[in-house]
Amino acid sequence: MTQRERHDAAVNELSHVRARFTDIESYLNRHLGSEMGPLNVKQSEGILVLIEAVRQTIFTLQVISQSLDEIEDVLSTNSKGGPASEVVLQVGDASLRLTKDGSISIHGGEIRVRGARDISIASGKDLILKGNKITEN
Repeated sequence: MTQRERHDAAVNELSHVRARFTDIESYLNRHLGSEMGPLNVKQSEGILVLIEAVRQTIFTLQVISQSLDEIEDVLSTNSKGGPASEVVLQVGDASLRLTKDGSISIHGGEIRVRGARDISIASGKDLILKGNKITEN
């Protein structure tokens, strides 16, 4: 399933949740009071708190869904609206550039690579290390 299909499924599910919530709210408004007798203040407040919590959850999910749409649009399109040929993450003088041909460029003042286990570097062509001093332990 593609990211777009997962997103569309989530939006569809969100619509179903909203519709179900509306059904529950209508049921409570129509039937709960008459079937169980008058609700006391604590019961009414509890139901209102639950309804508001569900409303806030739905609102939050809508905001997250919209934000994910915006992020996906930024990552998948260029400034002219076509498919992205590269993605660049930049903070100050540090940057990470990914291009559609598979190239990855990392630029920064100091770059560290650490691994809790092995780190492997393999090259299909030349492996070039440049520096004032290259040390091994």
